[in-house]
Amino acid sequence: MDPISPLLLLPRPRPSLPLRLAPPPPRASAGVARTRLRRRRLSTTTTTVSAVAAETAPADSPSPSPSDEERFDWLDQWYPIAPVCDLDPRAPHGKTVLGLRIVAWFDRTVSGDAAAGDGEWRVFDDACPHRLAPLSEGRVDDKGRLQCVYHGWCFDGRGACQFIPQAPALGPPVHKNSKACVASYPCVVQNNILWFYPRSEPEYSDVLQRKRPPYIPQIDDPSFVTVYGVRDLYYGYDVLVENLMDPAHVPYAHKGLMRIRKKEDPGRYNIDLLSTVEFDKEGGGPIKMQIEDANVDGFMSVQERGYFKFVAPCTFYGSPLRTEAEADEGKKKKQPTVMLVFLCIPVSPGRSRLVWAFPRNVGVWMDKIIPRWYYHIGQNAILDSDIYLLHIEERNFVAAGLDNWQKACYVPTSSDNMIITFRNWFRKYCKHQIGWAAPIANQLPATPTKDQLMERYWSHVMQCTSCSAALKRMRALEVALQVASVAVVGFLAVAKGTVVTSVVQRAAVVAVAVLCFAASRWLANFIEKNFYFQDYVHAYKPISTARLVPWRRQWIGCTDAKELSMSVSAVAAKTPLPWADEEAPVGGERFDWLDQWYPIAPICDLDKRAPHGKMVMGLKIVTWFDGGEWRVLDDMCPHRLAPLSEGRVDNKGRLQCAYHGWCFDGRGSCQFIPQAPALGPHVHKNNKACVASYPCVVQNNILWFYPRSEPEFKDVLLRKRPPYIPEIDNPSSVIDYGVRDLLYGYELLVENFMDPAHVPYAHRGLFPHEGGVPIKMNIEEANIDGFHSNLKESWGYFKFVAPITLIGSPFRAEPVDNNNNNDNSSNKKQPEPVAVFFCVPVAPGKCRVIWANGHFLDGWFDRFIPRWWRHTKGNQVLDSDSSVLHIEERNYAAVGLDNWHKACYVPTSSDNLIIAFRNWFKKYGNNQVGWLAPTANQLPPASTRVEVFERYWSHVMQCTSCRAALKGLRALEVALQVASVAIVGFLAAAKGNTVVTSTARRATIVAVAVLFFAASRWLTNYIEKAFYFQDFVLAEQ
Repeated sequence: MDPISPLLLLPRPRPSLPLRLAPPPPRASAGVARTRLRRRRLSTTTTTVSAVAAETAPADSPSPSPSDEERFDWLDQWYPIAPVCDLDPRAPHGKTVLGLRIVAWFDRTVSGDAAAGDGEWRVFDDACPHRLAPLSEGRVDDKGRLQCVYHGWCFDGRGACQFIPQAPALGPPVHKNSKACVASYPCVVQNNILWFYPRSEPEYSDVLQRKRPPYIPQIDDPSFVTVYGVRDLYYGYDVLVENLMDPAHVPYAHKGLMRIRKKEDPGRYNIDLLSTVEFDKEGGGPIKMQIEDANVDGFMSVQERGYFKFVAPCTFYGSPLRTEAEADEGKKKKQPTVMLVFLCIPVSPGRSRLVWAFPRNVGVWMDKIIPRWYYHIGQNAILDSDIYLLHIEERNFVAAGLDNWQKACYVPTSSDNMIITFRNWFRKYCKHQIGWAAPIANQLPATPTKDQLMERYWSHVMQCTSCSAALKRMRALEVALQVASVAVVGFLAVAKGTVVTSVVQRAAVVAVAVLCFAASRWLANFIEKNFYFQDYVHAYKPISTARLVPWRRQWIGCTDAKELSMSVSAVAAKTPLPWADEEAPVGGERFDWLDQWYPIAPICDLDKRAPHGKMVMGLKIVTWFDGGEWRVLDDMCPHRLAPLSEGRVDNKGRLQCAYHGWCFDGRGSCQFIPQAPALGPHVHKNNKACVASYPCVVQNNILWFYPRSEPEFKDVLLRKRPPYIPEIDNPSSVIDYGVRDLLYGYELLVENFMDPAHVPYAHRGLFPHEGGVPIKMNIEEANIDGFHSNLKESWGYFKFVAPITLIGSPFRAEPVDNNNNNDNSSNKKQPEPVAVFFCVPVAPGKCRVIWANGHFLDGWFDRFIPRWWRHTKGNQVLDSDSSVLHIEERNYAAVGLDNWHKACYVPTSSDNLIIAFRNWFKKYGNNQVGWLAPTANQLPPASTRVEVFERYWSHVMQCTSCRAALKGLRALEVALQVASVAIVGFLAAAKGNTVVTSTARRATIVAVAVLFFAASRWLTNYIEKAFYFQDFVLAEQ
């Protein structure tokens, strides 16, 4: 970890979300786009991507701005590409900056001594004019020219084509045509960082004489050492800048990673003052800062200790310990100085890149012995700790609308002054828009899984020469340690009393072999966590030991429920339904999706120590255990819209936001704001500081919630309860609970469970019976609340309780009546399995199934079978038709759900349940789910088979049994490998006349060692298939 990290007080999918901005983003016509792709620089007729962006007027252009209002020109700026130390001069490097794809390469042809490695860096458009192949995939040839790897065209430092291999040497010089040229951008190396200017027209060739990148003198000072780094991030430029300007989040979002100085607030320490409320040991507290020189070019923030300066659009730098004047004076007098320099690069919507440089003149000697990759381990951990928070926060900003940022976010304390100033700058001079240098769809990309968000290999390691070299060496060391462990044991077995004679020496050699193998396994884990992916769970970080003064407890009041902020579901309730303008059938009813109870998860899969985030009906919620009962809130902190599900439960049982430490009670009232002075106004009591709270109840060992937070619904349990299944609560039954997220929609899930005819074919080999047969069923009691089916000649029944509950049994002809059980249910000696499925709509094209399957089979044997083993079989069943249903849903969408009866041919009675459900969905739901939050009712792009079948995020991370089993099996895998080496070593160390004397015994021990190692390899494959991914090819069954 960086030795100066204690001083770093500043931090450093599915449907696409359209950015709700004003005015709309610039769009280029198809003709202009084709022009920019075909023409390149070298002549005045060349049109580059950035030129297109500069000359294209926005659609629906706003009225002219007043004369005294300035607009920020994004194209008239310098943008950093990467630190020079991370650019290999032997190869081209592709980057995306401001939506513009560029390639940087080292041109050695400008120097008289090419062999000495002298030359200049060049920046081109990353598209060969021949067939638009990326030049970044090419090479630098032996003459120092950039060569396209596709057809071998070569370009000099000006972008002029020098050689076309396919052109006859005696023919016309086609390589001199202006169409064969590549746009070249002005670039410069400053502060050991490569910068470029995104305009390639001839009039900008001398732009350096007019304007240069921001200069940081401390970086070039020889008495300073500087640690450089770069990381691509899965959130946008504005969120990145906002996060770096926010010192208040450090004690909470980076808890356990950075030691910080405690904030002093007299109101929290002087117990004689009546306004003393709470003492925060996590380090949070009021932060005073003053904004100066705010204009179109940026602003400066002067704080109690230190200063920071924003130079628009990319540069944010300062010192946490000194003011700007003190820093300049310290430079002259060689006083200890630490600088933090962050370069925030817009990449594309929802993507950004951070380049950092930390110059310091303290601990200079450590830089000579500590490699740069070691610093990056700690710095990447800091970036990872809030990357998911910011990714979700950005989407919450978009949902609220960036124009409504000031209304959606509650920022009552001075610690947010820099953020407010930046948002004002972004609104006033940029209209909440980045001026992309290329025509681009201003939409956020789909949300990836957490391991993709926090992956380090492509986002950092492959861009960092130090980390990529360290990874290569560690991989080699890992293999070397394994080889050494085997070699040591082999040497010991060969040297029979000649070299290693004593028992102590032989035992020591065996210990070395075991340690080498154990070290290789530890190194493999170290590599995975530091160079690929390491999750960061805020909930399990050490819990704060904040204390509440007992006699002031009543002063921390709760806001009345009627003052709670309006929830998303309340907005949805007031939004006209899609069919509001349609004329309903005479006497027809509409299903009220908001007046229903929805399951969240089985209680056995909810950890009381942590909050759990879920999406139900398009609504993001968080559930947590409030001392004695479960609570459900909107998963959005009112401060800056960060997800509360990434937070933790503090030692008072309150829900604490992981971003800034705001604390909430079970009713959603804010109880504590660390950044608010204790002697100041009670800003935590403002209704804007509250979170919407939903009614919830535990029934059948499953947590349910009702999606209305208005005060009139707080007693909804007296009027309506979730469907009750008495079989689940029967103490003589064995119930198997489970949950799985699936990549197809709610109606496909319900339809699939109502279809017994598909089982022998889609799940072939997974169930004992095979072969399809006619199935007769009658539909009874069909109404808005669902329907019931008896399988006449077949045994069993099926019941649908709208909108999500499916109950069935293959043995009983009637369901259990709450008041009068039938004969079958009273006969406990009869086999009476019951299958209960809760089909939860999540979002368009996504659903969740919660199952509770039980039976009365004198289940002593079943009680010893762990739940995770059952889940491996259940997941196989779900996987076996997931790909079929994923594609089937898209086929339905292509023909239109209103045409389902025409498009699908269902002539047999085995489809009666499905037809009944489709009729119910059409008649009462108009073929639409009534989402609780405004959402685009369209399917996401089709997923790959790996995404459809993956189990880790969709099930394992939601199941306590499977998660614990995975951890135990991973440990067993390593233990088996270590044991196999230890056994062989023991056998080699044991002389024939000491422990193991007979040949048969020695052969037996060797066989055990081999079996242990083989078992570890089998276990590796089993873990991959059972907990991560297993393809299911129906043709091979």
